[in-house]
Amino acid sequence: MSQWSREGAEPTTGRLLGERWRLGAPLGAGGMGALFLATHVNTGAEAVVKMMPPELASSLALRERFRQEAVVTARIRSDHIVRVYDAGIATDSGALFIVMERLVGEDLAALLAREGPPPKRRVLTLLGQLAHGLSRAHAQRVVHRDLKPSNLFLTERDDGSDHLKVLDFGIAKIVSVSRAETTLTAGSPRYMAPEQIQGSADLGPAVDRYAMAHIAYEMLVGEAYWQHQLDRDHHVYRLLEAIRAGAGPRATELARTRRGVDLPPAFDGWFARATHVDPAARPGDVFELVAEFGAALGLSR
Repeated sequence: MSQWSREGAEPTTGRLLGERWRLGAPLGAGGMGALFLATHVNTGAEAVVKMMPPELASSLALRERFRQEAVVTARIRSDHIVRVYDAGIATDSGALFIVMERLVGEDLAALLAREGPPPKRRVLTLLGQLAHGLSRAHAQRVVHRDLKPSNLFLTERDDGSDHLKVLDFGIAKIVSVSRAETTLTAGSPRYMAPEQIQGSADLGPAVDRYAMAHIAYEMLVGEAYWQHQLDRDHHVYRLLEAIRAGAGPRATELARTRRGVDLPPAFDGWFARATHVDPAARPGDVFELVAEFGAALGLSR
């Protein structure tokens, strides 16, 4: 079980948030806050509460990021994005909180660490579900900007099949019509697009498509593409320079030498296009990226 949820955890009596949600057992730490099990005082429905500590809430920038996570996530209607039920400020402590659906399962990073690379067909299915969630976000002009395995949660449908949910829109960017808007360089280095590292003010959905390609590679191989660079240099700055330049070995060669994984030759062309340093050269949307991925592996959806 991951830190997001513990199956069978019993709620405990605790403080009341927003006169509706009673805090229960702690579930660990999440992005920008601590996670707790919670129950609705009227219905008994279970949820997860993310609370931002009061000492962090003194930062206007962090408060805005926390608020944005609630607002952005709540406005996107998708089966593949975690649902937000409520948000507010605790009257007793001033801590900000977000109430989200409770998920039972584990994140993709935990799955890969426990089981290694899943079968190619399962990888294609999971990438397709990620595409459905992101397509809804992009339709709302929202770019996640921090996609990585630990932000993708795997739960199960009633029939036992995979159900992927995208978590943590804490640094999501709402695409502005104005190109004069500036942005923070934020994200996880091994999945960041070159334009993100450069601090571009024009970060669009192509940033998420770049990260999708790296997540697909990691699912197939069991290791992030840029891990070889970190292992060799032990220096994040050199990694960022390599990403900006688009400099790296062929994906099939790296998979074979690092992990003994054989990928079809067509994968190299797909990966090179999906991670191109020029955002305009990448696939036009998430569904095109997934279709080309399946074709490169010799699979059809």
